[in-house]
Amino acid sequence: MMSKSTIYGIPMIAIVAFALLALLGVGMVLYAIFGLSDTPPQEAVPPTAAWVTVAPPSATPAGLPTQTSQPSPAPAKAVPATEAAPAAAASTPATSSADGLGPTLRAGQAVNIRGGPGTEYPVIGGLQPGNDIPVIGRDSGGSWLVIAYAGNQGWVAKMVVSVNGDTAGLPVVAAPPAPPAAAPPPAAPTAAPAPVVPAPSSAHGIVGTLSLCDARTTYSVNDRICVIEKIYNSTNANVEYGILGVNAANITGGPSWFQSSWTGTLSLAPGCTGPVGTCGGQWDDGFKLSAGTYRFTLDICYSSVAACQSGGTWETLTAPITVVVQ
Repeated sequence: MMSKSTIYGIPMIAIVAFALLALLGVGMVLYAIFGLSDTPPQEAVPPTAAWVTVAPPSATPAGLPTQTSQPSPAPAKAVPATEAAPAAAASTPATSSADGLGPTLRAGQAVNIRGGPGTEYPVIGGLQPGNDIPVIGRDSGGSWLVIAYAGNQGWVAKMVVSVNGDTAGLPVVAAPPAPPAAAPPPAAPTAAPAPVVPAPSSAHGIVGTLSLCDARTTYSVNDRICVIEKIYNSTNANVEYGILGVNAANITGGPSWFQSSWTGTLSLAPGCTGPVGTCGGQWDDGFKLSAGTYRFTLDICYSSVAACQSGGTWETLTAPITVVVQ
C-alpha cells in the first residue's frame, strides 16, 4: 500500500520539482518567442569599401605595404610593336676641307671685281680687305678666279689677292664674250678732253701714264671720277716701290687729295706693265672730290710705306690733267 507522500512509488516532492522545471522551461521558450519579437529590427549597415591596390606583376617589389588612401593608377598600356617609333638612322657626316669652305681668297686692299677674266671687261664691283670669299671657279690659265657676286659671277685677278687652298681642282669657267668697244660719249661743251701727255723721264726707269675713264673733264660733286693708271718698267731689273697713286692738287685754294691706289712692298718686273702684281697690267681707280679745279698726276714713291708717309723718294710720272668739279 502506497503512502500519500508517494505516487506510484515516486516521491511527491520529486514530481513537484519536475513540474516546476517543466513550467520554467516552457516559460523561457515562450519568452524567447514572444519577448524578442518586440525588439525593432536594426538597419543593416553596408560594409565599408576599402581601396586595395593590386600591383601588376613585377611592378612593385614584394614586401612593400599596400597603399589604401587612393586607388593605384592602372598599369600603362603596352604599345604594340607596330606603334613603336622607328630607330633613328645613323647619319654620315659630310666631308669638307680643313676650313669647311674650300679655296678662298682675301684682298689685302680694295680690289676690282670684273665681268670677265681681263681688264677689258667692265668693273662690276669691288672687294674690301679682310674678308674670306669662297672661290667657285677659275679661267683656263688659272690667273683669274671666279666668285659668286650679286647673283651672278665675278672675276678677280689672282695676283692681287691671297689665296687659301688649292685652286687647281676648281672647274674651269668659260669666259663671257668680250664687251664691244663702247663709243666715247660726246665731250662736254665747256671743256675739251685733256690729251694724254707722254710721261716725263724717270730716274728709276719707270714710265707712267694716267688717263680719265670718261672723255670729259668736268664733273659734279657727287660724281665718281674714274682714272686709269699704268706703269712700265723699262729696265732689266725689278723696281721696288711702296706707294702708287693719283695726286689731285686743288689749284683753287681748297683742300687737295691723294688717292693711294697701291701701297705695300711692291715691285715691277723688267719689261712688264703694272701696277697689278709684278706684271699684271694697268689699274683703274675712282674717287669723289669737293668743288674746285684740280690737276691730276700719277705719283710713285720708291721708299717703304712708312718712309713715304714722312718723306721718302717720290717721283711724278705724268703731266697734269686738269679736272673741274662743280
